[in-house]
Amino acid sequence: APQPIAKLARTYQTQSITSAASFTMAAGAAALNGPQDCVREMTAAYARRRDFLIEALDEIPGIESSPIQGAFYLFARFTNTDKDSLTIAQTLLEDGLIASTPGVAFGQAGEGYIRFAFATHMTDLEKTVDRLARIVPTL
Repeated sequence: APQPIAKLARTYQTQSITSAASFTMAAGAAALNGPQDCVREMTAAYARRRDFLIEALDEIPGIESSPIQGAFYLFARFTNTDKDSLTIAQTLLEDGLIASTPGVAFGQAGEGYIRFAFATHMTDLEKTVDRLARIVPTL
């Protein structure tokens, strides 16, 4: 684009994404100042899912995971394979219907790891663990 138009577009784009809309700020304040029971319930649910997944993955030979404290993701290392994380993630998707993110997506230090989200129903996590137990020995 011509420089004057590009400059205006950049200014517009910057201002439209760097601040929250006023109704969003009001909603955020209401959420922070309102009842917190639902927050405690959701936090407890995520903690149960996290603990289940860490414990279950530790039972599968070839997977190591570390405790996490601040997200609904788990970064697991696949120790009994020479395959890269992209290949592992693709195999999990194709053979186990398990959606995951290859560790290399987070930089070279993530190679050999797979990121799993546990922001789902416990029954889905149980199915995932069963599928992983079947697939991991074949990697």
